[in-house]
Amino acid sequence: MSIPANRKLVVTVTPDRQQAGPGETVNYTVRITDKDGNPVDAEVSLGLSDLATLSLMDPNAPKILDYFYSQRGLSVWTSVPIVNSIEFYNAELPLRKQQELKA
Repeated sequence: MSIPANRKLVVTVTPDRQQAGPGETVNYTVRITDKDGNPVDAEVSLGLSDLATLSLMDPNAPKILDYFYSQRGLSVWTSVPIVNSIEFYNAELPLRKQQELKA
């Protein structure tokens, strides 16, 4: 599946220093732009890991754009059984409290 160019963003993460020792603080500037280099408002999360840790195993996640823009079958996910179970449990709590107080 081809991802339209207008759906791709360029994320640039720039540290304020090239090296840091244990316990030192490093500040990062995160810049998100569209394909033409124009700034884009975005909410991002950032995870950092030591390169030595990453070298222990092969990558275990698919490419993010392939994951979100892959073809999938239609389906519906629901949590009704869980909600019903929680509602049933919550409804019983006052009765159990009364029984404990009588005991």
